[in-house]
Amino acid sequence: MEFQCVNEVRMFDYRDCKILSWEMTEEGLKLVVEALIVGPFNSQNPMMCRSYADTTTILFKDVVILNAYAEGLRRYDANDNLIEEVPDVDLTQEQIDEFKKWAEGNYLADIRKDPDENKYQLLIECTGEEPYGAIGLISYCFNVSSDEVVCSWDRFLNRVE
Repeated sequence: MEFQCVNEVRMFDYRDCKILSWEMTEEGLKLVVEALIVGPFNSQNPMMCRSYADTTTILFKDVVILNAYAEGLRRYDANDNLIEEVPDVDLTQEQIDEFKKWAEGNYLADIRKDPDENKYQLLIECTGEEPYGAIGLISYCFNVSSDEVVCSWDRFLNRVE
């Protein structure tokens, strides 16, 4: 890959980022995504403007999945009265292992890094029929620990704006 950066997850914008592949390998958790936006202050961005990267590989090396859950929700009526509250639902190890089939084709909404540790939070938004019978829970959160996160791509595409 021509462009490669390490531990710069905050230098990307994930708002359009679609997951093409989600795979646990010997190296760690490997995501292949499209429509990743490279920020102007990313070390690999020579243009200093927000641009789309070509198909990108995001590798969380030596990853440990600490926990994962489907985010709950609160529904309100037009008068701001709470109608329903659905709590977060922890995913079992079996569900985490099978998550690949739900992640692929859906969206990586964000990757957040704990400023003090090598801990990351992956936010995945699923559309359509929800896995695990969790009606109304469309966002999933994976808390992981990783020694380094390597993002690599071959070329830049168009500017965002």
